Amino acid sequence: MAMETKVHRRNLTPTALEEKRMQRQWRKLERQMARYPAPLAEATLTAQAAQRLIQVDLRVRLGPSGAHLVSHQQAETVDLALERAVDDVTRQLERHRAQQRGEPSYGVPSRREGSVRGPGLRGSTGYESS
Repeated sequence: MAMETKVHRRNLTPTALEEKRMQRQWRKLERQMARYPAPLAEATLTAQAAQRLIQVDLRVRLGPSGAHLVSHQQAETVDLALERAVDDVTRQLERHRAQQRGEPSYGVPSRREGSVRGPGLRGSTGYESS
């Protein structure tokens, strides 16, 4: 299903080129959301004149009663800030899908699972009585 997109701009008027790049990021995010019934993406773009930065607050709802994925990113340009936010939400979505599949952990396996004790700690707790 097509993703609904809402963009709120504060103190910002993007150029035609920035709008085109933003549309590319929305299409990228929409491809990731294809399996969800009614995804909604809301972005607030804020220009911070004192710092010369653009802040993007992106909130993605996966469905009518689905999870929410949130990202807050800053960059020098609108398209770079939005790209970082979309990448962040994509990583969160990958973790969400892994959790739904029932995987024990995402990414690097836990260091404690099946770990071997060091050479000096083999079976020893350090509190043995003589």
